[in-house]
Amino acid sequence: MVFHLAAVVSVVGDPTGMVWKVNVDGAQNAAEAALERGVRRFVHCSSAHAFDIESCGPSLDEDGPVRSDSTPRSMTARSTRVSSVCAR
Repeated sequence: MVFHLAAVVSVVGDPTGMVWKVNVDGAQNAAEAALERGVRRFVHCSSAHAFDIESCGPSLDEDGPVRSDSTPRSMTARSTRVSSVCAR
């Protein structure tokens, strides 16, 4: 079992590209490495910012609706949304 917990949070955007590299490329690399090695369970811990909170109702889990491309307002929200989609 692999737990992927790495992430970068930014409230000022992503001027160096590090948020995207860690949150999206890192999640994809970790998932691909787990698949290549035959790992049976990959747990990707994301952020509530990846989900469409208004559509989730009173609770949120991994089956909740992911935000659309136009919804996220911050780079952290955009990158965690994309990493969550990649990990599925």
